Amino acid sequence: MTSDSKSVSSSASGSSNRRSATPNEPDGSIVPSSSSGDFMSFFKGILSFTGDLSALTCPSFLLNGISLLEYGAHWSDYPHVLAEITKATDPAERMKLVARWFVSTLYGSYNKRVAESNTGEKKPFNPILGEQFRASWADPEYGETTFVCEQVSHHPPVSGIYFENAKAGIYGSGHFSQKSKFKGTTMKVVQEGRVTVRMAGTDEIYCLTLPSLNICSILTGKPFLEMSDSTYIRSSKGYSAEFQWLAKSWFYGEYHKFT
Repeated sequence: MTSDSKSVSSSASGSSNRRSATPNEPDGSIVPSSSSGDFMSFFKGILSFTGDLSALTCPSFLLNGISLLEYGAHWSDYPHVLAEITKATDPAERMKLVARWFVSTLYGSYNKRVAESNTGEKKPFNPILGEQFRASWADPEYGETTFVCEQVSHHPPVSGIYFENAKAGIYGSGHFSQKSKFKGTTMKVVQEGRVTVRMAGTDEIYCLTLPSLNICSILTGKPFLEMSDSTYIRSSKGYSAEFQWLAKSWFYGEYHKFT
């Protein structure tokens, strides 16, 4: 099964040294007033559930209508940032550009997408085994960036990704899975797996891990995502970059801030 592909132009731009951004907490609620009773029953069931929350059946009003595989397209949200990595001739400078690209993927996945939603984060559909999502981005300067994500395992659920820009000579692949549980009134999603990036003309390999996610404000019916824990990028040349994602406190601070 293959999801509809996307083809968009690369027109995104932004500061490469942006360290944090604050999403707008949703104004609306994902729970219709007529379904508040169903939501509370579902919420009570979550609190007493001991397994992986992805196995639970969600009420329809909590589903966002797209497959989890489509979220993977954010790895290529800014194709020009990915392609520019190969312009650096020094390994240390390349590591900086890989880190810049990595942060741009997280911005699209967990900040921009959530901030643009006025009703909060909803659960994507669980993909079926063998389901694929394909996307491409055409750019007159940097060429075409292509992306494919496939559900490669059903139990446990694991997704595999591959993306490339042949003109720039950069290629990436990886796999990831998610395990979720409740911690207080917040859902904790631990993302397992890694992504590797390779470039033509060099034997360097970069390995990246993913941050954990906190889904906050579930009880109010206005859930939104926040990154937490730590991630790293490691180069086969010995360079590394580590990110510590700092959760916002109850009374002050910013979302998605990292050191």
